[in-house]
Amino acid sequence: MSLLSGILPKKEQKDYFLILGVETHHIRAIVGKTDGEKVEVVGWGESDFSQGQDETEAADIAISMAEKEVPQGFLVEKVIFALPTQYVEEDRVKPEYLTRLKKITKTLNLAPHGFVEYQAAIAYYLESDEGSALSAILLSVDAHQLIFTLLRLGKIQRSFTMTRTESLSDDLVHAISDFKVDILPSRIILYDEGANLETIKEEMLKFPWHKQSAFLHTPKIEILIQDTIIKSLVAAASSSLIEASSSLSQHTRQQFDTKHEQPHHIPQVPQQTENLKKHEPSFGFVHDKTAVSKEAMQEHANIEIPPKTAFSTPLPQKQTLINRIIDTLKNIRFPDLPPLPTGKPLILISAIFFAIIVIGAITLTKGYSSAKVHVLVLPQKVTSQIDVTFAKSGTKANSVQVEAVTTDATGDGTAQTTGKTQVGEKARGEVVVYNKTTSSKTLPKSSILVANNLQFTLDDTIQIASASDTGEGLTFGKLAARVSAAVIGPGGNLPSNTTLTFKDFSDSQVTAKATQGFSGGTARDVGSVSREDQNKLEDSLRTQLTTKLKQELTSKLAPGQKLLAPSMETKVASRKFSAEIGSESKTLSLSMTVTAQALVYRQDDLTKLSSGTIPVPSGFEATPARTSVTVESINEEKDGSFSGTTLVASYFIPKLDVSLIKGEIAGKSYEESVSYMQTLPHVAGVRITQIKKVPFQGNHLPKKVENIDVVVQGL
Repeated sequence: MSLLSGILPKKEQKDYFLILGVETHHIRAIVGKTDGEKVEVVGWGESDFSQGQDETEAADIAISMAEKEVPQGFLVEKVIFALPTQYVEEDRVKPEYLTRLKKITKTLNLAPHGFVEYQAAIAYYLESDEGSALSAILLSVDAHQLIFTLLRLGKIQRSFTMTRTESLSDDLVHAISDFKVDILPSRIILYDEGANLETIKEEMLKFPWHKQSAFLHTPKIEILIQDTIIKSLVAAASSSLIEASSSLSQHTRQQFDTKHEQPHHIPQVPQQTENLKKHEPSFGFVHDKTAVSKEAMQEHANIEIPPKTAFSTPLPQKQTLINRIIDTLKNIRFPDLPPLPTGKPLILISAIFFAIIVIGAITLTKGYSSAKVHVLVLPQKVTSQIDVTFAKSGTKANSVQVEAVTTDATGDGTAQTTGKTQVGEKARGEVVVYNKTTSSKTLPKSSILVANNLQFTLDDTIQIASASDTGEGLTFGKLAARVSAAVIGPGGNLPSNTTLTFKDFSDSQVTAKATQGFSGGTARDVGSVSREDQNKLEDSLRTQLTTKLKQELTSKLAPGQKLLAPSMETKVASRKFSAEIGSESKTLSLSMTVTAQALVYRQDDLTKLSSGTIPVPSGFEATPARTSVTVESINEEKDGSFSGTTLVASYFIPKLDVSLIKGEIAGKSYEESVSYMQTLPHVAGVRITQIKKVPFQGNHLPKKVENIDVVVQGL
């Protein structure tokens, strides 16, 4: 039940129900109405909450939006929760999430009737709508995490959650690996908690899917619109409610009286669903399986979704909920009177005695009875923008002082290498070196020989005698020598009698000839470390550590301090790779330490600077506790300061003449009082609490205006 419903007359209407989607940072509320075999969406709303905020308030806001079109006097208490798959383990709500659901139902006075899983409900609906079992990957996106769900033939095979990084491509690579399957469906369906899915889709279209062997071809990427999500949840919940209303046996109704501290799961699969019902005072459900026809699901496919109510502005975090439990005072009792004696002389005495009692009761009624009237009013939100400078010294106009905080983080990363390196042996052989000159030649070690465009080197220094004249011609000086190919590979395996020339001599001076074939030259490609491998691993690890550093810096903040995110600077303090560039290795590891420095400011300083910037509208009064100031854009200046624009949002409460209201409602019935106050401008609802009540007073307010306490509260 929302705060608005809580102050309206409590009249149970069994054909109204509430679906409450509880997500990580988002609440989605849908109010539906069943009429026989038909279902109608009455309204819907949503609200966000950040880490550490009260999600019950967010739920209250979303329900208030969804209930705007519920007729006055009807109370929506029956709720079915919609939960992400990761909230459930082995068909049971995980304890940490069960505690959250208990708090919501207790605070908002809701009567839980079960829960469905988001992913299962979506799969069930799409299967019915498309006429075939769904095989796809559901991807839920929010600002902090990604939820991947693998569906095959309408059944959930695997679901897991990943923390988002700044690189969606890296996230997808890791997710595909985490699925641990050979082939994945070539269809991805996106839905969200408020992220820009069009941008996400564009990024995914640029992803190199052809490099992922798990996909036979590039997957089709679709966006699940808000209406389809709503229809999916309504179809799952209302089918269960419609079937249960006509098929619950007496045995099942007896089961509903059995305590269960843990709610049973409602699997959304064709031909089967489950109904759950609450048993007080525990948060327990029991279930009964009933069939859900395809005709019923087709009826849900035609559900019309009304537009979200215009009252969609989230309320400030510190909203005060009206206390829903008012202590009831015991009835006033008069002391037992002794029996009156009989006889005519005593009739007059008895009449006088009872007259005194009646007069006393009337006097007591006027002075004793008291009541409290809660009036809920709609605040008016007014926004404005102001320019602010964040600097270490507040010398500039509209300046907010900042201070620096530092921290460091160390982490390790591993990646597959993509470089290729040839390894092998050099060819070796023996040659005869010929000296054709008349002077001896000394050839140093590593002298270069050339054959077939390949280079070889002498293994040792050699000295060759000069050529001699025998009278019949010159006889060349000669000497055997060992040579090796300059590079590895089979190309150096020369055949025998191959002529080699020296790089530093002409072939008319010195030559060589292979006396036998060269051998031993081999080569093969192996995985190795490339410069790109090192750079990519370093960038990825630095991104991860930067996210960790932001969390570390935030954890160091004192109460009331805020991190000026654009001022954050990171620096690599140390890095150590497991292998150098060109080294043979299939994997590469990196250990790295990154330091960070950022500026922080106090939220109170920003709020004080913004106070008074918004004039109070006529007929309203300011509520300082309901003013929020958020930083919208930041730019760094040359002097090291930061200039930015802040958005100031203030909620103003309408002024009501409490004295006039008391005078108008004094002595009137509750119905007349409520009808009068609902004619006043900006009044959203009324609740009357009788503090002190005397017999025979009925549902009427005290006639004495001093005994009526009117409390005005903003929604």
